[in-house]
Amino acid sequence: AAVPMVVPAGALPVVSGGVPAVQDVALPGDSAAGPILLAEAVPEPRATDMATPASTSQPPMAPEIVTAPASSPPAASIEAEGDKKDGDGMLLGAAAPAPTGAGASSSDYATDGRPADDGNVEEEVEEEETPAQAQERQAQAEAEAAQLMLRHLSPEQNLELTLGDLASLNLLQFAGDIEEMCDQAAKEEKMESQIEGLEARWEGIAWQMDPYKDTNIPLLKMTEEDFEALENDQLLVQGMNNSRYKAQFERQVAAWQLTLGTVNEVFIFFQSIQRTWSYLEPLFIGSDEVKRELPEDAFRFAGIDLDVRQTLHKAWTVKNIRMSCTVDGLPAYLEQIVQRLELCQKSLTDFLDGRRRQFPRFYFVSEADLLDILSNGSAPHKILVHTPKIYLSTKTLVLAESEAGADGALVASDRPFATKFVSDVGVEEVMFDQPIPLEGKVEVYMQTVLDGMKATLFKTFTRSLRRYQEMPRIEWLMHKDSRTEQPSDPAQIVLLTLAVNYVHEVEEAFERMRTGEDPKALAAQYRRQVEQLSDLIRLTQSSGLSKGDRQRVMVCITMDVHSRDIVEKLCREQVDDVNCFQWQAQLKHKYRLPPSHAPFQTRDRHLRGTEHGERAEVAICDAVLPYDYEYLGNGPRLVITALTDRIYVTATQALNLKMGCAPAGPAGTGKTETTKDLANALAKCCYVFNCSPEMDYLGLGNIFKGLASSGAWGCFDEFNRLVPEVLSVCSVQFKAV
Repeated sequence: AAVPMVVPAGALPVVSGGVPAVQDVALPGDSAAGPILLAEAVPEPRATDMATPASTSQPPMAPEIVTAPASSPPAASIEAEGDKKDGDGMLLGAAAPAPTGAGASSSDYATDGRPADDGNVEEEVEEEETPAQAQERQAQAEAEAAQLMLRHLSPEQNLELTLGDLASLNLLQFAGDIEEMCDQAAKEEKMESQIEGLEARWEGIAWQMDPYKDTNIPLLKMTEEDFEALENDQLLVQGMNNSRYKAQFERQVAAWQLTLGTVNEVFIFFQSIQRTWSYLEPLFIGSDEVKRELPEDAFRFAGIDLDVRQTLHKAWTVKNIRMSCTVDGLPAYLEQIVQRLELCQKSLTDFLDGRRRQFPRFYFVSEADLLDILSNGSAPHKILVHTPKIYLSTKTLVLAESEAGADGALVASDRPFATKFVSDVGVEEVMFDQPIPLEGKVEVYMQTVLDGMKATLFKTFTRSLRRYQEMPRIEWLMHKDSRTEQPSDPAQIVLLTLAVNYVHEVEEAFERMRTGEDPKALAAQYRRQVEQLSDLIRLTQSSGLSKGDRQRVMVCITMDVHSRDIVEKLCREQVDDVNCFQWQAQLKHKYRLPPSHAPFQTRDRHLRGTEHGERAEVAICDAVLPYDYEYLGNGPRLVITALTDRIYVTATQALNLKMGCAPAGPAGTGKTETTKDLANALAKCCYVFNCSPEMDYLGLGNIFKGLASSGAWGCFDEFNRLVPEVLSVCSVQFKAV
């Protein structure tokens, strides 16, 4: 039977004049059914409207369901005549096959849209209904109509659906709406697949670990691929959250945004905690010295240590990163641990500053290395790896568990003794004049080792000066210690002895020329130097030299060539006075009682001669700088040119005036190397810093404190790369020093 129905406005295509298109819709399983009337609210027709065009139109009535008894004939199409003229009439139904027998006419329908009483249907008793009931009936009818239409147009429920059925819907008139719905469906499908991908991916991402030292404590980490996946997924979820199609998945997207943010936050906390804890743990747990110095912080760190170990173990037990990071309250708990670790870190910083003040070379050691040195201070053999960072040209120290006493017997000790130091530049080993006991705090015995190295070099120098006067030059150079079969003099002391004697011989020649004893004494000195240089060259041609000995001889040749050139220039210019600028502008090593105008008169009393208090010093023009006995190893020396001599004069005059020196020139011309070579000539410890825009005033302040308190030189490469703000503060800091 035909079921006439009314569908809400806007649910069907509209033809001209606001009249909806009417289609024949066959119900599933009943191909002979009549048409379904699909229309908007229709004005209540009058009897005259069925035959003549409407002159006026009534206000539209609310849509209602039109039903027919099962015995009623199929509905017929009704068309108002005014439909084609002025558009005021309404199309109520589509054309349908004429019913068998008498055809239906306009009189078959009453003016309210219901079938007219043809005598074959029992008279219906109309009951009064309330507006609420009418509204409820209308909503129910609309839902049933929409559901019926969806069932009819669904290929899964209507197997006889044809392309013509779809074409009859006139969907092209709603192309924009349909495209928008299809685009929304595609976007929602894509979003759904992405959420499913997130679920699958994070089910398989697990922690990786490295054991902490020799323990079973896991230091958690993520692979690079997993971390990149975390960053990419956060961007993906953020894009989903900003999408206008997220309504269907708003809850899942918000949950994933919270989950991935929590994973990222917890991972950052884990990294910070593990980095700080692994630095502090050997110090607060393994160092008895720190426990004595910082008892309160050591007690606080003991509780932190227990919490960190338990947290890492729990996370490693779960394995899955997503599950272990999204535990309720974990981010806040980890943040508390970070804050407690920062308290310990601050106390440690104050503790380290105190150690740096006691041994200033700790200013030039990274905090991680300094922590390792301090935590292993009671085991000296464990800190030997840091020896080149403390003593720049020393590779390591040779330790012994006992030393020889005054009577020659071995004396045992709880701590080892340092018996020799090995060069990190070239091949050379130097025996300590007296074994150095590594007792007490690490900063104390490291200063003792430094003083012992300088004292050893000074005593070796005084012995070498005496031996130089007692034997031929080549024999003195190649002299070996009968006990160790090592060279008696380190390469550094050889160069110092040669430089002192060279200056002494030239100034003695000037004195003989001044007194008239030998007017050609300087020329005789030149010939002597040429002969000495020839002896060294012949020595290098022999095949019995070791690698270390050959390096020492080559350096001696480099210095002797420069000395020969200076004397030749003095002879050519007929200089006969020791006070002439040509001679005063040279870097002259002397071993003498310091003059009254020389600075640092009271420094390093233990590095003076026992008879008259002589010291080794370097004089150039009116600047006098003490020789510092910093161990330099057995490395090459810079070839000295006329430009090098000019830079030496400028730099030493600046230092004598308590100022700095800034060599300028193109890259690769030797500014840094010349500065380092001048430091080697004075046996000064010289630290080279490569400046960068990332350096701040705090780091520079620590550098200046270290330089001022240790007596070292600082060479700042690329100084112009410092940002103006830091450079401004740096100038004030330098002025203060």
